[in-house]
Amino acid sequence: MIETDGRTETEIIEILNFLKTDDFWPNNIQSPEKLRKQFERLQMEVRKPRKKGQLQPDLAEQDYDIKPGDV
Repeated sequence: MIETDGRTETEIIEILNFLKTDDFWPNNIQSPEKLRKQFERLQMEVRKPRKKGQLQPDLAEQDYDIKPGDV
């Protein structure tokens, strides 16, 4: 994805960590092709403001299991 799609490691890590915390998307992204197809939409989901009282983990503050260089 870095070479082919021009994505950065940070972008990919952000999306992969979002997928670990979301209820809907992990079941719908089961292959690299699906991830590529839905990447922009997933980025919008990550950045979407949540309803009051609905918590979204601050992805910048998480202790990531995936580190730059692992992608």
